[in-house]
Amino acid sequence: MSLGAKLAIALTAVLGLLLLFVVGAYWWAGLSPKRPRGTSDHAIYVEPDSVPFTVLKTGVWVDCWFDAKGNVDLCKMTDLNGDTRLEGVFMPYEGLLPVPQSELKFDVRRTGTLWLGDSNGTSYPVVYLMNGEILIPESDYDHAKQEVDWSKGERPEP
Repeated sequence: MSLGAKLAIALTAVLGLLLLFVVGAYWWAGLSPKRPRGTSDHAIYVEPDSVPFTVLKTGVWVDCWFDAKGNVDLCKMTDLNGDTRLEGVFMPYEGLLPVPQSELKFDVRRTGTLWLGDSNGTSYPVVYLMNGEILIPESDYDHAKQEVDWSKGERPEP
């Protein structure tokens, strides 16, 4: 076998391995990680939109539910280890009434497109619902509302 044929075979093998690596990496990036213990079946996994491709999972599990006793919507953001990153009352971006449980259905396409940070340095995704509602944390309401306004083009940049 000539040197040129050997080089062609070696080059083909390297390109084939590179292609397998790229395809495998894209497949891996599209997988949701294992749901942590204690995370409800209704929770969704959300990656930051600012991370187009990563081997390491950097997102959070998001779960929201209506608490009839307190007449509020509660949301919990959990990291991959099951540790709570943010939990508390979430309020509608527009209006004061909580969203009923039957309407707490995530818009999985939009949730995770806007991430904010609270005064403690905790980053969290703005929660978009299928009915068009947006939920933001009561503890960071004014800042979050201003950021959502800005993202919608309704205010100058904060």
